[in-house]
Amino acid sequence: MNATNGVELTSLELLNQLGELMSGDAGPVRSAASVEEVRATVTRNLAELPQIVAVASGSRRMIDRLFLLRDALTTAFVYVSAMCDFAAKNAGSRGSVLYSDASGDFPAEGDLDRAAQPGDRPALFKFRLSGRELDALTQEVRFRHADEPGQAPQVEISWRAVRPIPSDDDFFENVWRRYRETGGVY
Repeated sequence: MNATNGVELTSLELLNQLGELMSGDAGPVRSAASVEEVRATVTRNLAELPQIVAVASGSRRMIDRLFLLRDALTTAFVYVSAMCDFAAKNAGSRGSVLYSDASGDFPAEGDLDRAAQPGDRPALFKFRLSGRELDALTQEVRFRHADEPGQAPQVEISWRAVRPIPSDDDFFENVWRRYRETGGVY
């Protein structure tokens, strides 16, 4: 358990807080600032996990939940690090994500809830569409464990050109056999 501000937290409570944090500040509508805050919180929790949560060694359920919490924190760390990298490129909103941008515009009237009046729109929904700069690139993220206990892990992020869609539209079984025989499908 963790004593934070006089309140004890269990691994389950910390896991629930992580879910709320990711959904609220790193979900489909987010800002560069919100994902940076999430990354700072997740990084701190991941680095301090042995000090934050204590587990009774005889409780398999608590040990299982501790591993679940560590995996969830690690996953969140990787994802928000990628989000921060994308936001740092000032790429704007695209696909399934809306990055709030105070200098941007609101969605077109037809895209909003019909009941909402123009003055009722939260500034959170102001955005700027991305340009085409990153369309031909894909982001690759590599996780690196911390070197020492108490240190946060690291991620290495790079961008590379997307591979072309193969013209060969073969059946799965044929591709799988070719992979087993040669070790590659490209």
